[in-house]
Amino acid sequence: MPSAILLSALLAGSAAPQTESYELKSPTSTLRVMRDADGSFGLRLDAQTTQFEQKAPLAIEVVDEEGGTRWVYGGYSKVNVQKGGLECRGEVASPNGTRFLFFDQYTRDSDGFQLKRRVEIASPNSRDVGFGSRFGLAWASPKAANQCDILMPGAWYGDNKSVPPKAFGANSNFQVMMYRGDRLGLPLVAVRDKTNGTALVMERVGGSYSTFTGDSGSKRLIDERLQVGALGLLNAGNLEPSFSYPGTEDERALLGPDSANGPRFAPRSHPVKTGVTHQYTLHFGTLQAASFAGLVETTTKAAVERAHTPLIRTDLKQVYRASLDLLSAVIQPYNGTVSVPFQVGIPNGEIKDTSMQMGFVGEAIPCTALLLKDGLESKNQDEIERATQVVDFWVQQSPNASGVPKNWADFPQLGRVTWRGFPTHLRVASDGMQGVLQAWQVARSHGIDKPQWLQYARSFGDFLSKNQNDDGSWYGSWNFDGTPHDRFTNASTHPLEFMVELWRATGDIKYQQAALRAGEFCWRTVHLPYSYVGGTPDNPNVTDKEAGVMAVKGFMALYDATGERKWLDATKQAALFCETWTYWHDLPMPDNNTNQVFPNGRGTVGLSLISTGHAGVDNFMAVAPFLWYRIYLATGDKHFLSSARLLLHDTKQVMDWDGKLGYKYRGLMPEAMGLSTNRGRGVAGWLPWLTIVVTQPLVQLEQTFGSMDIDEIEKLPLKKRQSLSANYGKTRGF
Repeated sequence: MPSAILLSALLAGSAAPQTESYELKSPTSTLRVMRDADGSFGLRLDAQTTQFEQKAPLAIEVVDEEGGTRWVYGGYSKVNVQKGGLECRGEVASPNGTRFLFFDQYTRDSDGFQLKRRVEIASPNSRDVGFGSRFGLAWASPKAANQCDILMPGAWYGDNKSVPPKAFGANSNFQVMMYRGDRLGLPLVAVRDKTNGTALVMERVGGSYSTFTGDSGSKRLIDERLQVGALGLLNAGNLEPSFSYPGTEDERALLGPDSANGPRFAPRSHPVKTGVTHQYTLHFGTLQAASFAGLVETTTKAAVERAHTPLIRTDLKQVYRASLDLLSAVIQPYNGTVSVPFQVGIPNGEIKDTSMQMGFVGEAIPCTALLLKDGLESKNQDEIERATQVVDFWVQQSPNASGVPKNWADFPQLGRVTWRGFPTHLRVASDGMQGVLQAWQVARSHGIDKPQWLQYARSFGDFLSKNQNDDGSWYGSWNFDGTPHDRFTNASTHPLEFMVELWRATGDIKYQQAALRAGEFCWRTVHLPYSYVGGTPDNPNVTDKEAGVMAVKGFMALYDATGERKWLDATKQAALFCETWTYWHDLPMPDNNTNQVFPNGRGTVGLSLISTGHAGVDNFMAVAPFLWYRIYLATGDKHFLSSARLLLHDTKQVMDWDGKLGYKYRGLMPEAMGLSTNRGRGVAGWLPWLTIVVTQPLVQLEQTFGSMDIDEIEKLPLKKRQSLSANYGKTRGF
C-alpha cells in the first residue's frame, strides 16, 4: 500500500520555479498543501467530484487600542513531513508589527483530517489589544447558500425555512454567519451541495468551553478566559464553512428579544500578550450524501463517536424513588381540590402555581397515573385516594359535548374551579389522554374497574376520528365547541401514539385506522421533507426538538401497529434529528455566577436545546432511553444502544436524586436555562413534565424488560430482548 503522505516536486522545465506539493490522504479525500505563486503554501482538499481550497490558511483579526479591527492573512512558510501527518508553520503581522506565529499539525482521522492549531504572539505592540483566529475551506468553484443543504445542530436544518425571523440562519444572504459552539448540540457545520451530494464537514474536537460570568451582550470582550469557539459560514461571493476562535458571532448574534431582520454582532477576542493560550483542534472532511437526511445521519453518528462522552452513572432506583416522593409530596388539595401543581420553586419546594394542566408542560394526568401506580404497589391508601380524585376531577369536570376537553384548571377559592380559555392543542390533550389510559390500565391491573376513565379517553379519540381532514391530517388546536382554533397541521404527529394505544386498550380498529391515515400524512409532510416543526403549543410553527420527539413516538407506535419497515425508518430518522439538539460535551459553569440555576458540580451532557430562534436548554431528552433502546433492538444499530445508555444516566445530573444539591425534594430540577451567554441562568422552578420525562422511561424499561438499567437488560440474550420489545409493541402495555 502506498504511503498516505506523498511529497512531489514538480518541475516545469529547468528554468521554471520549483512547485512543491504535500499530500495527506483519507478514505474520501486528499488534502494537499501546495506552494502558491507568492511562494507561500495554501491548502486544497480534493473530493471525488469537488475541490475546496484555502490559499490563506493563516487568518487573524486584530483589535487596536481605539477599537478598530482588521483581518490579516497569510500562507505557510514551512512544511515538514512527520510520521502520520504534516507540520505547517507560518506567521502574519499586524499593521503595528505584532507577530502571530502559527503552528499547525494535520493528521488523518477515521473519516477525514484533524487540524491541531496553536497560535503564539511575538513582538507584541501595545497598540494592539485583542485578536482572534479563523480557519475555513471554500468551494473552489463558487457556491451559494441556496444551492446547499446546511446542518448546524440545533440551529440550521436544510434550507431553514421554518425558523423565526430573528433566528440565526433565517437569512442566508449575510456575508458572515458565525454561531457560538455552546449554542450547538454538536459543535459542527456541515454543508451539502444539492447538485452532486458532496458535503464538507467542519467540527471542533475536544477542547474547553469555559467562559466567565460577564460573557454576554454585544460589546466586544477581550479576555483569555473565553474558550468557546464559533462555527458557521463565510458567504462573500462563495460559501466557506469556517471556525473562529474565540467565538465571535457575526450578523445574527442572539442578543435577547430583538426580532429585527438586520445584522447583530457579538465580538469576542483574546488579549494580545506573550504567553496567551490560543489553541484548538478541528476535524474536517468530505462525504457523499444522497439526501439531507443522509448527511445528518452520517455526520451525527461520527460526531457523537468523536465526542467520547463519559457516562455518569446514577442509581436509577433512587431516581425513581425521588421522583415519586416528589409527586406524593406536592399532589395535594389546594383550596379543596387535589391538584398537580403547575410550578414548584427550587430549592425550597414552595408551591408557586396550584393550577393544573392536563398534558404538555403541566402533565397532570400522566403524573397522577405514576402516583396511582406507586400507591397501588405500596398499598398506600392515601396516595391511591388522591390520585383517584385527580383523575375523577378530569373525567367529571373537563368534558365538553364536542369531545374537546377543557385542559387547564385554576382553584382560586375554596371549592371553586375556573377553566382557562386556552384552546385545546393536540399536544396538550394527547399527553393528558395518554395519562388517562395509563391510569385506567394501572387500576385494571390491580383489579379496579374504571370504565368511565376509559370512556373519557374514547371521547377524545372519537372526536379525532370524526374530525380528520381528507388528507389524514388534524388541525393543531380546537375551541371547546369543536371548531378549529388554529388550522396548522404540522402537529398531526402528536396524537399518533395516543390513538394506537387507545386501539390497543379498546380493540376498536377505527382508532388504528385514523392513526394510519394521519401517519401517511406525516410521512409525506414530516419525514420525507425532513420538516420537524411545531412540537409545542407555544412554538407551533418553528423547527424544534420536541417535534422530533413527537415524530419518534408516533412513528414507533405505527411500527408497533403494523410491523412495516417504513415506520421504523421514519422513527430512526427522527431520533437522529433529536440527537443533534443534545449536548454531547460538558459546558463548565463560570465562577461567581449570580442567579445561576444550573446545579454546581454537575455536568451538562444530555441537556438539549429547545428550539430554533433562541438558545434555551432543558432536560427533555431524558425521555429517550426506552424509545432509543427499542430502536436499537429493532435495527441492530448500536449507535442507538450507546445513546440510550448515555441519556438514561447523564440526564439525571440536573436532578437532586442523591440529595447532594440540598433541594427540599430530591426529585426537583430546574425547568430551563441557558448554557451559552449568561450560562447557567434560567427558570428556578420545577414543572411536572420534568418528572414525566425522567420517570416514564424507567417504568417502561422495567415493565418491558424487567430492569430500569439497560446494562442489566443487556445481560439477557439478544433474541430474548428483541422478543420482549416485540411483545410490548403488540400490546403497548394494554
